[in-house]
Amino acid sequence: MEEIRARQSALDRVAARRAGQPRRLKTIEPTALRMLRLAADLRAQGARGGATPSEETILALAAFKAPVTWNRYLPTLRGWEQYAAGKNTPFLPADPGHFANFLTEAAKGAVGSTQSKQRSCAIQALSTVAGVASPTGDDVVKLVRAGLRRRLRGGRRGSSRPIFPHEVPATPGSPPAARGRGIGARRPLSVRRRARAQATRHMSLMSAASLRYDDAFEGQLGDICWFRDSADLSLFGTKTDHLLRGQAAVIPASHAPASGFQAALEGARLGLQRLLALPADTVRALAASFTERLSVQERGSGPAELAAWPQEIRDLAAPLYELGVPVHCLPLLGEWQYERLTAASDLGAPMARSEFVCTSRQVLGELGVDVTHVGAHSFRRGSAGALFHAGLGPDTVSTALRHRSSQATAAYVSDAARMAALANAIAPSRPDGVAGDGGVPSRLEPGPDIGRRRAPGLAPPRVGGPAPRPPARPAGRGGPGGPGAPSNGGRGGSGGAATHHAPRGAVHPQLLGGRAGPPLPEPRHPLLPHTVRALGHGATGDPLRHRPGGR
Repeated sequence: MEEIRARQSALDRVAARRAGQPRRLKTIEPTALRMLRLAADLRAQGARGGATPSEETILALAAFKAPVTWNRYLPTLRGWEQYAAGKNTPFLPADPGHFANFLTEAAKGAVGSTQSKQRSCAIQALSTVAGVASPTGDDVVKLVRAGLRRRLRGGRRGSSRPIFPHEVPATPGSPPAARGRGIGARRPLSVRRRARAQATRHMSLMSAASLRYDDAFEGQLGDICWFRDSADLSLFGTKTDHLLRGQAAVIPASHAPASGFQAALEGARLGLQRLLALPADTVRALAASFTERLSVQERGSGPAELAAWPQEIRDLAAPLYELGVPVHCLPLLGEWQYERLTAASDLGAPMARSEFVCTSRQVLGELGVDVTHVGAHSFRRGSAGALFHAGLGPDTVSTALRHRSSQATAAYVSDAARMAALANAIAPSRPDGVAGDGGVPSRLEPGPDIGRRRAPGLAPPRVGGPAPRPPARPAGRGGPGGPGAPSNGGRGGSGGAATHHAPRGAVHPQLLGGRAGPPLPEPRHPLLPHTVRALGHGATGDPLRHRPGGR
């Protein structure tokens, strides 16, 4: 209990510094703010007094949706604005007949009905701010949306392709030759190499903690508390953290260079070493411009904010604190880790989402991974599929994804992963050639590498929990309980403990995305026992100890 109290104290310290702080990088775009101002003015005209709402009032009216959501609604609202101007009809309140025509014209050539739903949600949200009736409540719009769903039902929702944790490399290859005249082409080779390495580390971190890209977009080094069995990452200002109280994510401990645990440590270590190599005057200038944008609450107590980090990192941070750099406020993924630094650089600048996606596709494509439809959300989807395939139930996977219900998690698990997990659960439970309750005979061949078989009528064993003991058989006969019963093969189980039914030393029994999965060592994490197994971790020793040779 003392360890639990210490962990909670570290998390409370992070929350005291970060909770309630404004989102600096997730603000409403100017065009979206202009449309919200039009909606707020329309509400004021319909109210008594007709006072012009201030910008703070407009933001308060729109606060029921996140700024990122309004920004994503912007292309849809801009399209409706242009359509309304062409038809000489008011932008707000939207006429139901014209909006129905807008939906049908915008749906031409579309695959699936997802965009029609987004258009409807966007105009409904803006109508709520304006205090007028939404066209989505009209029967004509409802019927048109239903017709589009039926007509376009052959197209599936355009979700990103999952990238499973074992597909993320430990180190990326050398960057390709620069082409064109863009910013990337003008970058020196050393900068492009560091950017690829740091983006690859962030891929591992997102896979390990099941993160959205926006979750860690404003993340800071001080948001991570390191322990021997895991690292707890506090997320602030996420999609589901409307009150800015913070949410917890777990990074399983591991020695594997490709693990998110080691990737986060390595990224911080190399970045701090780069800052220490700069002249002292340059570091002071960087610290001054960076610190002036931080509130007193965010600055916290200086070096004490890194008390939950390994001693090696604290030793690197100590001289930087003396020069005025609040190390705990540095971004988890920022230009300070790979760009050339001068006195005019911005220590708080993050890596742009577009650059991260482009770099991820290049790194994965060079390894032969199909990067079609790969996006920033691919690593969260891949993590969810790996956790589900490892034996975790929907409720546990939903907790790992920080979803409010397991229904939201269902979209993250592919049919292939769901059917493979189902096959693993039901196939070993029936004797060979004997149909079970569903009338499907087992196709498993008997052998020493198959887990203990059970007698008909017994409940199947649960993964990670004790299995029911089968009835004893007479001496001299094979099967459960007898001298001829096959053993677990030394894969960590004892007694009747259930094990993963895979041959000894083999890779994952099912293929994930057409590629063989990682081996399945025994879990070591005390809170999420199957998370370590799902992400391919589980080496012994102290994972916080630096081992040279990683990325």
